[in-house]
Parts: sequence; structure tokens; C-alpha cells
Amino acid sequence: MEFFFFFEDRKFWLSCLVENFSTDAVGLLCLLQEIWNSPYSNDSFPVYAEDIDAGGEASPSTAMLSEAARLLKITIVGGSIPERSGDRLYNTCCVFDSDGKLKAKHRKVHIKA
Repeated sequence: MEFFFFFEDRKFWLSCLVENFSTDAVGLLCLLQEIWNSPYSNDSFPVYAEDIDAGGEASPSTAMLSEAARLLKITIVGGSIPERSGDRLYNTCCVFDSDGKLKAKHRKVHIKA
């Protein structure tokens, strides 16, 4: 199943995931595209960058992925989002397990902002 969503509407995005995946889908893997929560442009990365380590409201995209993984009991490889850590920007991919826990995070450093 393939979905395309606008990055601004995370609540709609989450509701579509929940409505379109069966709760019988235990063990499924959901993969997202690169920079799915922001326009893909160097000017946009600093604007949309989130503090993943702070979690919660500081990173609404990863909070949404965590909730979706937990509700649907699936593993989500979260494509990537712009991440701000201190004064650095990264193109970061997060992996959430079926309990909604962050299991892995990979930071690519090629964002030029």
C-alpha cells in the first residue's frame, strides 16, 4: 500500500495510517521516503528541523511515527527528517518498533544549510 501526504498535516497522516492498516498487520514494516515532513530544499531544512532527542513537542514527526507504530503494532522506518542537534543540521532516519520505541537513529550529514 502506498500513501502520499503533505508534510504539514501530521494528524491527517496518522489517521490515514491507522485507518488503512489492519490491526491484524502485526509484523508489517512501513517505510517512508526521505525528508517527508518538509519541502526538500536547503532553505526549508532549518525551518522544519526538529530536536529528535528532546522528543514530544520538539519533534512532532517522530512522536507521530512512534504513536502510529504503537497503535498499529508495526515497525516503521521513518525515511528521514531534518534534525537539529545543537547548532548542527542532519538528515536523520529513525526506526520505531511495534511498541513505538525508538530503536535506531541514523544521521546523514549532507544537509547544507
